[in-house]
Amino acid sequence: MHRSESGKADAEVLRTALIVAASNAEARLAVASTYRQRYIVDFDMVRQARTVKVRSTWIVRIGEDLPRLTSCYVL
Repeated sequence: MHRSESGKADAEVLRTALIVAASNAEARLAVASTYRQRYIVDFDMVRQARTVKVRSTWIVRIGEDLPRLTSCYVL
């Protein structure tokens, strides 16, 4: 597999993990503003026999129901 193909596969694994976590994990309320409510979702991600804790942050704009990913990183 070429490096670009591997990167695409890794991105898809991360995307899937984020969607599952956003659907199933507990979201903690974070700082709100006039325009949006922010949430934090932490989850464990297993890949190649390793487990890492990942933090994702999301916003939901006032008047909307669509969560939007704003950040994702390994803790």
